[in-house]
Amino acid sequence: MNPGDRREPGDVYMVLSPEGKTQTVSANGRYYKNFGHFVKHYTEVMLHDWLTPYPNSFFVHYRFADPDRVWKPYENISMFPRKLWNAIKEQGLKPLNICRLYPAIYCYQNGLDPLLPENSHEALNKSMAYQSASGVIPVWKGAGNRSIRASRPTVAYCCSIIRSEVRNCKNGTKISLPPISSIPGSTLHSSGRWN
Repeated sequence: MNPGDRREPGDVYMVLSPEGKTQTVSANGRYYKNFGHFVKHYTEVMLHDWLTPYPNSFFVHYRFADPDRVWKPYENISMFPRKLWNAIKEQGLKPLNICRLYPAIYCYQNGLDPLLPENSHEALNKSMAYQSASGVIPVWKGAGNRSIRASRPTVAYCCSIIRSEVRNCKNGTKISLPPISSIPGSTLHSSGRWN
């Protein structure tokens, strides 16, 4: 049985922003039957209730061996993320499972389990289907045949990459840029200057 198959009394599920700030906490086993249920529910909420762009948040699963040392049975510990973080640090806990939001959305929309290793952020980044679904610009080959990728790029970012690559090129070096049709429409129509 995997550590995420069944919720234990000491399980804590968190959503952290890309900067590491706590966005949501679930503890005390009050609603979610396991970590997968937590990830699926939060992903559904993001898709239906939030405006894009979504931050590529982290879902994190911790397990306390003795939760009674951290919170009382009647205490809604989810309301005290700082207390949880202090206990996590004091006990030296490592996450049992971590998942990113973008792969979870992709998996949810394609009937996949985001907690399987083959559906991790790193594994899916190698898939052209995932790249095109997540708005990743196809690889640009820059100076020295270096790969350049950008997720949800802005016009200014695209311009800075092109300028940087042109400056770094030696005479005779070729730069292959993606066709204009591969740049997401939202990028092309956003405010920004191409010079």
